[in-house]
Amino acid sequence: MASTTTSSLGTDWYGEANALLKKIVDQYDEDHELRTLNSSIYDTAWVSMIDKSINGERQWLFPDAFQFILDCQSSTGGWQVDCPSIDGIVSTLVCLLSLKRHQSTIHLWKESQDSIVHRIDTAIAFLNSQLNDWEVMKTERVAFELIIPTLFDLLEEEFGITFKFRDCAALLALNRKKKMSMIKDSMIYETQSSCHHTLEAFI
Repeated sequence: MASTTTSSLGTDWYGEANALLKKIVDQYDEDHELRTLNSSIYDTAWVSMIDKSINGERQWLFPDAFQFILDCQSSTGGWQVDCPSIDGIVSTLVCLLSLKRHQSTIHLWKESQDSIVHRIDTAIAFLNSQLNDWEVMKTERVAFELIIPTLFDLLEEEFGITFKFRDCAALLALNRKKKMSMIKDSMIYETQSSCHHTLEAFI
């Protein structure tokens, strides 16, 4: 019979550890390993954009990440289209940014310029549709008011892509008044902060 280890506070650490292991084993799935660990299109898109200059030439450090982005685009042009609309909007915005940044080197993935242009056009069409139906003030996703305006800015500054939609002014006001006015540099550099979970919003 297995022994138990109990602390002076009465905690059965052996039992706690076994309970945790049982929970992990119960969540195991042969096809997808742990069901609680899902691939993130959003994170993968950011990883796909990491590059390095080698002998004056741009080299993508994680080409498989971009291939994953290509493989996961839906026929409607978006990503995570079966998730709540805000997830589809955020994921498609960052994937669109990745598509545009990779456009000049798309031949490395055996895709034609016509193909990448079509992907970009359908992604923009998907976003226009989703953004027009989006009710900003009813959205509860963490930090969306920081992340989405940042992606808008990057797409406009780098590629001239802009989006106009019903609640655009409400989003920008939320970004400016509710969040940015509360954030100081010291929160990022000197102390632990929830800002660290969305550092990409400060690019």
